[in-house]
Amino acid sequence: DTESSAVVALTPSATNSLAKLLFKMSDKSWSFVAGNVAHNPTTHVLIGLIRWDWATPRNIVGFDLRIPHIVDGQSAPYRDTPDGNFRVTGHRGWMETAPENTLASFREAKAIGCVWVEGDVRVTSDGELVIIHDATVNRTSNGTGAVADMTLAQLKALDFGSWKSVAFAGEQIPTFKEWITLCKKINLRPYIHANSGDAAAYVPIVRNLGMLGRVCWGSNNLNFLADVRSLHPAAELSVQTYLSGNYSPAWIDANVAPLKTDVNQVEFSMQFEYFTEALAQHCHANGIGVNVWNLKTRDSI
Repeated sequence: DTESSAVVALTPSATNSLAKLLFKMSDKSWSFVAGNVAHNPTTHVLIGLIRWDWATPRNIVGFDLRIPHIVDGQSAPYRDTPDGNFRVTGHRGWMETAPENTLASFREAKAIGCVWVEGDVRVTSDGELVIIHDATVNRTSNGTGAVADMTLAQLKALDFGSWKSVAFAGEQIPTFKEWITLCKKINLRPYIHANSGDAAAYVPIVRNLGMLGRVCWGSNNLNFLADVRSLHPAAELSVQTYLSGNYSPAWIDANVAPLKTDVNQVEFSMQFEYFTEALAQHCHANGIGVNVWNLKTRDSI
């Protein structure tokens, strides 16, 4: 569609923030419809209707699904629920408009209101942890080759931004430390998706930056997650699954539940196409969190 609507919460002080946010979302036009305005005396917010019109069709999946929610001047289209029972994570930062897994992408995620951001981690040939999803640099840089066969210096020499837009030309691959440092600086919570490497290489970096209580550790390597727990017993752990597989309640009992202790939080993570209500109910009944990813349509949400 070329038009989208949503109900959002506003205070008078949020007007300027709203205007800036909508202009970030589109270089076209937007309008605020003041009809159906109601005031909630308890929360002191105004409820109104926001509508933005697009002169030309464009990819607005993220904006269309996750409408900005602005309260007391704070924009948060990805606002977690106040009770903490529901959170939304920016996948590889804000990859709709910025090159995935770059510092620019994570900054953009923060700018539109994300609280959590997911980053994929791999190991270079000289043992450095870097943020990149694929095993090779082919898709997201101007180079070719496997990450595991390249040094950090070789990777830093590549352009990881131009493939997305000339506006990001020269964007470098971030190290794990650079990513966690940025998250600390701008108050983002990292969801660490460890694709390779040992927990002993990760945990000291997070600990030295004072971020142990601010991260979630995700991996499909159960031994990695167990090692993280050994190094930090209260670590929040997320068991990642492959795109398909026989993930039954019995599998969860055998592989996810044993990671849970009295002092940590554990979750089961699966692509939504393979997720079922039965799995959700089983997880909830056993005190295991649920992380469903790759949601791209209204129906999937």
